[in-house]
Amino acid sequence: MLDGQVLLLGRAGLSCASDSCGRLPAADSLRGLSTDASGAARVATATPTSADTDLSRPADRAHMSGDDLTTDVESALRSYGVSVESIRDGDPLQLTYMTAFPGREVHHGEIGRALNALIDRADAGEWDPVRVEATVVRAPGDPLGAWRAEPEWFEALAAYEISETEFSTRVLETLSHADEPAGTGERT
Repeated sequence: MLDGQVLLLGRAGLSCASDSCGRLPAADSLRGLSTDASGAARVATATPTSADTDLSRPADRAHMSGDDLTTDVESALRSYGVSVESIRDGDPLQLTYMTAFPGREVHHGEIGRALNALIDRADAGEWDPVRVEATVVRAPGDPLGAWRAEPEWFEALAAYEISETEFSTRVLETLSHADEPAGTGERT
């Protein structure tokens, strides 16, 4: 057991005020603030047109190369505060990121942010879960630790077959630090 340690996972578009989670309605348009000719602030609404690229639609993603999809995953990770050093899309997705907490142990919050980026992309249909092999570095060439996540875990989480706590426990069981033997990671 991991002494009650879990990763902070939150699923975008879900309301979990109780044990029953429900999907929130998707927005039909993009909203923001703009100013009119007089300089007064107003809410601006832009409805996407059919000419817009919507990466949640497989038809719009079909024209993207593997490099485009890798860049898209990297952008998503960065938007969650993950300092990506290198990424190789495919199976497995190989991720190396620099920690903002260069202590003796991998920071669990950073693992959670990386996983949330991938979970949210999968929930939006923008990423097909594959095995994720992550290496955490203090500085280039100075590994701190490593962890992994299996595609079946992402799929079970999306299908509500396992809880976020179970998902995070499985990932943390694979966590190893550079100065200790690798985690057993026997789960599949």
